[in-house]
Amino acid sequence: MTIPAVITEALHNVWGEIHAVGKDGTNRFHKYKYASEANVISSLRPVLHKHGLMLIQSSVRVWTDEYKRDWEECEYTLVHKDGFVWPEKIRAFGCGQDMSKDGKVGDKGLYKAITGRNKYGLMKLFQLETADDPENDAGIQTSSKHKYNGPAGAMKAMQEKSAHKDVMALLTATIPNSSDDRRDALLGYAAKLFGPERAAQVSKPMDLSAQEMLKIKEEIEKPVDGSQLELSH
Repeated sequence: MTIPAVITEALHNVWGEIHAVGKDGTNRFHKYKYASEANVISSLRPVLHKHGLMLIQSSVRVWTDEYKRDWEECEYTLVHKDGFVWPEKIRAFGCGQDMSKDGKVGDKGLYKAITGRNKYGLMKLFQLETADDPENDAGIQTSSKHKYNGPAGAMKAMQEKSAHKDVMALLTATIPNSSDDRRDALLGYAAKLFGPERAAQVSKPMDLSAQEMLKIKEEIEKPVDGSQLELSH
């Protein structure tokens, strides 16, 4: 495989000029800031243009799994304005879900999948720094009513915070740009697993117990099998 030197030089220059993307979005539910897809694009586009690089997107396939999560697989072609092409396709995947408080599925899941795929694909390709890592704890803090005493209590509190952190990280990974949609997805899972009355009692993630969050995590992480419905190629 021969990699055109003009592209590697251009990439080198791009990586040298962009180090971080500003956090222009605010998650009102968890009270933290994040970098939106629009800000990632607006930060990258002028530098890519300056060094003659373009990314052409081609959607490979779209499907919905048995848990009503929408997925998209995309290939990027990296090209230089002088006609040189990166020899390998750059592949990225996105997953999104649109679920209301009562567990009903909406029509925005695919758009969330595309937005998340493009945002994180660009961030990883160009090694952009932000603070909205899906593995971050998403600003979750343990409230006073969840504090415990003694070593056993400290362990219980740690396990509880870990359960909440894991669930919110999963939701942030699939729904990166909307705190309201993440909240609705969480309430949708609560309604599905514990009933509408329990979901109505939830105003923030910490209102759910660690055991409930673990059950929600198991529901989100259920493996995708061959029953996936492929919508397009």
